[in-house]
Amino acid sequence: MELERDERLKQQLVLGKVVEIQDLEHLESLLDKAGSSLVVVAFYTRSCGVCKELLKEFQSMCEEAKAAQVRAVFARHNLLDEFDSWSDISVWHTIRVPPTIFFYDGGAVVKKVTLHDVRRMGEKAPTIRETMQQDMRNMRTIFRQMIFEKAPGARD
Repeated sequence: MELERDERLKQQLVLGKVVEIQDLEHLESLLDKAGSSLVVVAFYTRSCGVCKELLKEFQSMCEEAKAAQVRAVFARHNLLDEFDSWSDISVWHTIRVPPTIFFYDGGAVVKKVTLHDVRRMGEKAPTIRETMQQDMRNMRTIFRQMIFEKAPGARD
C-alpha cells in the first residue's frame, strides 16, 4: 500500500498536479520527494466556501507554475477526516482556521498564511467579495516572493 502511494506521488509530482495529502506520513513523504522545490500546501475543509475559492485559485497557480517551469509542488489537505475530527496534520501543525496555506522549503515551514473567514465578517456581499479577491492576490504575491527568495540567481 505504501509503495503504491509512493509511486502515485512520484507520478503526480512529475505531472505537476495538485497532490491530495491523506495524512502526516503522506505529507512527510511528499516533502522528502520534493527535494529542493518549494512546497505549497493549502489546508481546507469541504464545508468552507472561501476554501472552495482558494482551491480554484490554487489549481490555477499550479498550472501557471508548471507552464513557467517553476520548481514548486502544490498540495492540499482536508483538515477534517471522514468523521469530522481534526486530521493528524491539523493536530501536528495546530491548524484550526481554514483556509490556511503553508510554504515549506527543505521540509521546514517557512511561511504560514491564513485567509479571512468571511463567515465571521458579518459584512455585505461586495465587501466580502473584495476581501476574498484581496486574499487571493496576497496569496499569489507571497508565492512569487517565496519563489524569488528561493532563486537568488534570478535577481542578477
